[in-house]
Amino acid sequence: MLAQYLDLTEQYAENNNIAFFETSNYDYALVQIIGSVDLNYFLSTLDSNAITSVSDGSIVSSTNYVGTGATDLSTGAFGSSVSGSGIFRFDVVGRYIQIQGEGPIGKLLVMLAKIS
Repeated sequence: MLAQYLDLTEQYAENNNIAFFETSNYDYALVQIIGSVDLNYFLSTLDSNAITSVSDGSIVSSTNYVGTGATDLSTGAFGSSVSGSGIFRFDVVGRYIQIQGEGPIGKLLVMLAKIS
């Protein structure tokens, strides 16, 4: 198994409680939310806002996010938002995943995994 680990805590805090990560070439993602959390929404998109023959687009220009869900690994429940801490599993449902919150977060950690 190949894995990449990201700490998006700073990005979340500096970007008005929004963090993004790319899931291309991975089989699933685990997200751990630690600390005080009011409510976080899970969103996804395939749209990098590419312009044919001009730009491939990117995570920065991505748009058209829609609600998606993740499985709470402690309960097995599937949902599109979460209040509180936990570890959540996203099967790859789009090119980019966005976590958008309504409050501060202690830590936001991501593990991107590829089963080889």
